[in-house]
Amino acid sequence: MKHYIPDVYKEFNCTADKCPDTCCKDWEIVIDEETESFYKTVRGNLGEMLKDNIVTDSDGDRIFLLNEKKECPFLDKDRLCMLQKEYGEKALCKTCFEYPKLSFDFTEFTEYALSFACPEAVRLVMKSGSYSFPDTKPIENDDNGYSKEVMNFLIAARKKTAEIFLSPMPYKTKLSNALAFNEYVQELLYCEDTDISLLSDVEFELPEGKHCDNGFVFELVSRLDIMDKEFLCDIQKARNSRLIPDEKINDEFVKLSLYYLHRYYLNAIADEDVLSCVKSIFCAYAVISSLTAYYHAENDFDRRVLIYEKYSREIEHSFENVEVMKEAYYSDSDFSSINLINTLF
Repeated sequence: MKHYIPDVYKEFNCTADKCPDTCCKDWEIVIDEETESFYKTVRGNLGEMLKDNIVTDSDGDRIFLLNEKKECPFLDKDRLCMLQKEYGEKALCKTCFEYPKLSFDFTEFTEYALSFACPEAVRLVMKSGSYSFPDTKPIENDDNGYSKEVMNFLIAARKKTAEIFLSPMPYKTKLSNALAFNEYVQELLYCEDTDISLLSDVEFELPEGKHCDNGFVFELVSRLDIMDKEFLCDIQKARNSRLIPDEKINDEFVKLSLYYLHRYYLNAIADEDVLSCVKSIFCAYAVISSLTAYYHAENDFDRRVLIYEKYSREIEHSFENVEVMKEAYYSDSDFSSINLINTLF
């Protein structure tokens, strides 16, 4: 198996109590069987706390019961994990031990990334010279449980899309071209025509039509299950804020786009859906750019880091929210690629 590990993945270290946020709140953390077996051996006050604060959720998973502040009961007054302080990393369940490090196993190869739902991960990526996009090679075997031809087509299409975002053009033009190109890729997938040569020399033409307002994106977000209601309120207030991005912020949006391609594009090997990934980039750009303007964060890097983190935490890391958005991409004509492009110009 080949492993594609970006430099920032290796560089990541949790900032613990120095973090401007905490991953120990809001989320119901699933506890793996091996870790729960260890917890059953813990004695004393922590042992009693573990007995009182691990429950079974509606999906049958064993989880930590959040307190009235929606925080993990083992988050102490210093914003540190009581279990880790007492027993070291062996006391962390698999989810807590791995987060925010992600891995995507495609049998013949595995890619690794950092989740943008962690402020330190965002900071590392945005401060790096360039996004460490995986140079994934074509696969060779036919026994991976999926089509070798389709996977190699997707790897090539993703690389082409990344090249669009890395090209020397205004960000909105890059996003427009990425939408147009993946509309074409999607059609090829539907037609089961996955000849990689068809991805070469594709020309992009702007659709004829008048400019559209992107308010429908904010209306969609208002229907999502956002844990932080103040953040949701700010998103709605920001819908009419318009960012005038400079080169520095455009570079951040490019890295955001490459992150989405890295994390989601190859999922199309299961559902043959590449457009949702690019449309999600569009929605992230629409909301994050408006929030940046609303918060007057153009010259406040730390504030922008928290915007990226909060958007990822609230939307990317909610399966239900992602499904609601995907349904809208295909059932609501506002989210057609042509209409999305028309909102950019």
